[in-house]
Amino acid sequence: MEKAKILYVKLKANWESGVEGCPTSIDQMRMGLGDGGLTKPWMGLPGLRHKYFGWDEEAQMVCGVYVWYDQTSLDEYKAGELFASHEKMPHFSWADSTVEVHDVLVGTENSIENYNWPNTPPTRDDVTGGAMLVVRLDIDLGVLAGAVGLPEDATDEQKEGAFFMNFKAEGMNYCGAAFGKESGPKGLRGKYFTWNAETKVCSGFYTFVTRAELDEYMESDLFKTQADPPFISMQSATVYEVLPGTEITIDQGSWGK
Repeated sequence: MEKAKILYVKLKANWESGVEGCPTSIDQMRMGLGDGGLTKPWMGLPGLRHKYFGWDEEAQMVCGVYVWYDQTSLDEYKAGELFASHEKMPHFSWADSTVEVHDVLVGTENSIENYNWPNTPPTRDDVTGGAMLVVRLDIDLGVLAGAVGLPEDATDEQKEGAFFMNFKAEGMNYCGAAFGKESGPKGLRGKYFTWNAETKVCSGFYTFVTRAELDEYMESDLFKTQADPPFISMQSATVYEVLPGTEITIDQGSWGK
């Protein structure tokens, strides 16, 4: 987990591009990604564990949530033609899109790959029957530093270190173990805890085997109380439909031991 990275890409749909051959609706996009085979270029990419293709109807955003085994693999992808091709797709408004790189936090190893898909490898019906949730939490490191007894002149590195201990210490509410198969939400395929040092945002990238189980989690105290600590405030919680074609771009490679 110390080496792993998440690439989170959100692409604003532009269904009225007027360019021949480009999708003009999410239904056409679903068809292209699924039966059209447009997800195939992400099969077998070196260092790629998962790429989930998602859709946020409210914001009209297509997302890509990538899990990379290491920074080198991510860097090679971002420097390549496949990644650059996004800017050339007329059915996306690149100016209204975002690209973020997140560090995966230690402790995540306790909260991923809890539940299997109904089939191995997963079918298209398996993954499109699931759902993704991306939660973003703003972290006030100054308030956190005071809460754990750090001096007022503590460095940013010391403050971040205090925050990271939440994920390493057994019994802490934000330790990945709280989201394991035995104690975590039913149907949680995996939750990746991440940190973006530039924005001071902690994120949770969840995948649920069914949408009903995701909805049940969002009604639970575990979800509703995650921003209770005084140094945490919830920025957003976005639910994504999992798009067809995702079934061939997930569960690739191996974590090793």
